[in-house]
Amino acid sequence: MGALEVLQSSSSNWAADFFNISGGGQGVRIKGAWQSSTTPLLQIEANSLSTYTTVDNVRMVVLANGNVGIGTTTPSQLLVVNGMMCAQEVHISLNADPCTFPDYVFAKDYKLMPIIDLKNYLILNKHLPELPTATDAVKEGMQVGAMQVELLKKVEELTLYVIKLQEENDALKKKLETINKKVNTLTAKN
Repeated sequence: MGALEVLQSSSSNWAADFFNISGGGQGVRIKGAWQSSTTPLLQIEANSLSTYTTVDNVRMVVLANGNVGIGTTTPSQLLVVNGMMCAQEVHISLNADPCTFPDYVFAKDYKLMPIIDLKNYLILNKHLPELPTATDAVKEGMQVGAMQVELLKKVEELTLYVIKLQEENDALKKKLETINKKVNTLTAKN
């Protein structure tokens, strides 16, 4: 079992340092006084006392403005994770007008892009309409909620294309049955 050592910080920026001295020096630093909204109030580190704080040693930081950084010392949003994250579930609140959710695709007056126009768009642009290119997504990142809405719209549009193709297929089957009946009738007479 490790020993916890509470130190008066050697730095005037910290009120206290808590380190597990027998477990490799991992610790927590607590700020005594507020300095600015981007000043860390709490910092969790994985270092030894001899190598004290470096950006590489900081595992988590809570800034005075409430921003939390995991794997970063400068979170610009309420929560910034610099690295892989695993969760059982993530809930995205869209806070949007339900009319902007893509169920409008199923409205009778929705203009579905003709399939030939979609084909030409794909040949020319190499990505689906209204979705970012791979280059843009890598460069700018993406908003998960907005992307989910756009992807749902594409799934709903694909559903309409499939239904339309099924209707065309059924109509062709009926025509073929009619033609086969006529051919059978003509061959039976001869």
